[in-house]
Amino acid sequence: MKVKLLFLVLFAIIWDVHSGHNVMNSFSFASFDRYLEKSQVSKKVNGGFSINLGLFTIGHKRKMTEIFSSTVTNNTQGVFGELNVAIDQNVYEM
Repeated sequence: MKVKLLFLVLFAIIWDVHSGHNVMNSFSFASFDRYLEKSQVSKKVNGGFSINLGLFTIGHKRKMTEIFSSTVTNNTQGVFGELNVAIDQNVYEM
């Protein structure tokens, strides 16, 4: 099983300079995705020989079955976060 971690980060910074008032918004996000695949292949082989002698038959027969199966699972996981900071005349608020 292969597990991949995909982390997608998106930052948005907004500055509003208006009479000593600054605002900064930042956020990030990620996604979750799962992919599952199952497959099975079977192969049958018949073989052998037989001799017909009239009253009876002499021979050997065999049957063989091969089964191949596989399972693939891919996971993609991530997180979400947000940060808001407001600075108003040297006083900050989170």
